[in-house]
Amino acid sequence: MDVGCSGVVVLMILAVAIAGAAKESAVNLLEAAALHKSGWWGDSSTTATNISAHCHWYGIICNDAGSVTEILLPNYRIHDELANFSFPSFPNLIRLDLSGNELYGAIPHQIGALSKLTYLNLSFNYLYGELPSSLVNLTQLAQLDVSWNSIDSLNPPGIGNLTNLVTLDLSYNSLFGPIPSTLGQLSNLDSLDLSNNHFSETIPSTLFNLTNLSQLDIHWNPAMRGFLSEEIGNLKSLVELDLSHGAFSGSIPPSLGQLSNLHSLDLSTNHFSGTIPSALFNLTNLFRLDIHSNPAMRGFLFEEFS
Repeated sequence: MDVGCSGVVVLMILAVAIAGAAKESAVNLLEAAALHKSGWWGDSSTTATNISAHCHWYGIICNDAGSVTEILLPNYRIHDELANFSFPSFPNLIRLDLSGNELYGAIPHQIGALSKLTYLNLSFNYLYGELPSSLVNLTQLAQLDVSWNSIDSLNPPGIGNLTNLVTLDLSYNSLFGPIPSTLGQLSNLDSLDLSNNHFSETIPSTLFNLTNLSQLDIHWNPAMRGFLSEEIGNLKSLVELDLSHGAFSGSIPPSLGQLSNLHSLDLSTNHFSGTIPSALFNLTNLFRLDIHSNPAMRGFLFEEFS
């Protein structure tokens, strides 16, 4: 290659590098401006000098290029409408924790712009309305916690597409209607908490496909009813199962005896009937069993319980 060609190649490489650096710089400035505009950092964000040093603000973590990757502000006393925050300004955000604040309003559609997000915690706030359909864009999400809010509606097709989810906590909300069958598509799920809502009908059969599930909590859904399917025996990774304070009826399925990893089983305050199936005596790892307040339960306790 002659000198002229070499010079052209070098110039092209420099041009690409400069363009990349300019793009990074533009992203960083956009992020800094969005953080400043939020007003969440008070006096820390009031000067131009501090705007350029946003990576050093409380709860902000940046990568080597100076782009924000984590915003961690649990219990930070933020009183604001969540929709006022500019989510699209943070294309490299991986973790977002705004739990335990005073955020209110609906979860905005723009949150779906955080395509690299793996952790999202909005628990213990005053959020209401629907989980937005834009969550379907958060395909890297492994942990989602929106517990202790007033969310009243899911977007079933959307939530079923979050197949990398390991932990899903929707507890202590105002969700009603049947549990979405699309939750059964979350094959990597380890923990599912739907407790303290207003779900009704019975457990969808698709949930029994979640063979990696170690914790399933559906307690305090008083309108949950029907028979407990034998298919629950498919959930062989279960360590904790809580179906208390519902309206389940019929016999306790013997297939529960196949859940050899079970440590805690709570079926209390339902309408189960009949006797305790002898298959439960196979649960040698069980240290907590609660079946109180099932008035139609009858029969003798067997010596095998010892």
